[in-house]
Amino acid sequence: LADHDDHLMEQLLEEIEPPKDAIFDDLSADLRAGAVTPVLIGTAEKGNGVLRLLKAIRHDAPDVEATRKRLGALESQTVVQVMKTIHTAHGGKLSVSRVLSGQLADAAELFLSNGDTTKVSG
Repeated sequence: LADHDDHLMEQLLEEIEPPKDAIFDDLSADLRAGAVTPVLIGTAEKGNGVLRLLKAIRHDAPDVEATRKRLGALESQTVVQVMKTIHTAHGGKLSVSRVLSGQLADAAELFLSNGDTTKVSG
């Protein structure tokens, strides 16, 4: 974070502990700008790191509107971010996704980032 904030860099070099709210404000601004990507380590099985992950999503990560603007998507376009696809035994594929703009209807045609197309079903 100090690479993006000269005042924070000065505090760290002078061994002055910066206020936590200043650090989190810088982190949120850098996340919104796409300058940094946080890496959070944890395990859901034992519950380690889950609370911090939820706090990061709620407080630090940009909201849908900011992400849509950063990607340059028009409000009329359907933009969907697929986080994970789960292959189920009897139901086929289930994709966990976030709709950034537009509407997602059954049989809608989506254009993938690699140039291919796919249809929504289910």
